[in-house]
Amino acid sequence: MLLTAMYLKVPETSLILMIYMLCLLLTALGLYFFLKVSRYQLILYRDAIEVHALHGITRLLHAQIKGRREFRPWIELRNRGPRHELWPAPKMYLPFIPFVDVTEILSIDKKPKKIHVHSLLKTDAVFQTWFHAIEDLDARDNQLALDEIAKDSNFGNSETERMQQLATAKTVAKHLKSSSIVIAIFALLFSGISDVAIPALVLLPWAAIALMAWSPGRYQIAEGSGNVRPDLALLFILSSLVLTVYAHDVGTVLLQLTDILVFAAIAAIALTGLIFHLDRFARRRYWVLFFLLLLNGGYGYSTFVLANTKLDNAAPQVYKVEVMKKTALRDKGGYILLLAPWGEQKQFQEVRVTRASYESIKMGGNTCILFHPGALHMPWYQVLPCMK
Repeated sequence: MLLTAMYLKVPETSLILMIYMLCLLLTALGLYFFLKVSRYQLILYRDAIEVHALHGITRLLHAQIKGRREFRPWIELRNRGPRHELWPAPKMYLPFIPFVDVTEILSIDKKPKKIHVHSLLKTDAVFQTWFHAIEDLDARDNQLALDEIAKDSNFGNSETERMQQLATAKTVAKHLKSSSIVIAIFALLFSGISDVAIPALVLLPWAAIALMAWSPGRYQIAEGSGNVRPDLALLFILSSLVLTVYAHDVGTVLLQLTDILVFAAIAAIALTGLIFHLDRFARRRYWVLFFLLLLNGGYGYSTFVLANTKLDNAAPQVYKVEVMKKTALRDKGGYILLLAPWGEQKQFQEVRVTRASYESIKMGGNTCILFHPGALHMPWYQVLPCMK
């Protein structure tokens, strides 16, 4: 953040204020974590377990305990699936304290009370015996899922063959997700390979859909409780995010944005409906619907924008336009030009340009508008310095 501020030439007073606020935030966080650790105390009674923490005291009678699960803060809103195969869930009780195994002890209530037990605690044999006697809910859910696969004819004709097919599916998903990460990283770091990266990113979700179509029941789109089938959500996430970055090319302006948004909405609904048809596990979790609509909306929008611009081979129509005003948005890192009316644009218009274009274009001088018809017949234009 500080390097960005210096690069954008933020005034010295603002930079000092930013440093002060950052130091204050880090101090407050350090104090909070110190108090949270120092206040933590776990007490095992003959008929109950009790935790003293910064927020208060939590007590559970032994008869109220349903079981225990591995604690995964990052997956709490995702129906508590198992560890991710590529990125294991962080082992932590408090943020920024790695390598600490944490287990939740849950009550039988509809909205269960939770007690966290982390591996930094020094416990005796009595506690360990009591703790391991509690049912492991993760192991139970995983075993139920494996038993379901052992009876699923989609995985093969025998139990041994079905377990082998599950292992193969996990290997395929692992390699596919690893490849998608590599593609995304190279696409973000090296814009010069966009001609290769963009088609690869566009095809990633379809590779996931093809796997779900050709191997029914072996793959799913999102993790859930007792999940043993490999999930392919990462392909949709990376594709949508990186394509959106490419689609928001500074200096490129779309004239029919409403049409593209309509196409993107239709594509999102159609793609999400296809996934729900192929993945019966997604239909059990309605939050996945919102998640997929959001991702597929970004994917559809970006794909239409990039197809309209990258596949447009028609010669552009060039307009020389007077620059009425220049504005540098230091706080947002943006550069704005106010342009005089041109072509079919009858009003003054603000456009965002790159820093290089901003610095090379003079106030009161001319910039060049390259007007393109669009490969999908949706006009767009670029704002560039005029060639001498």
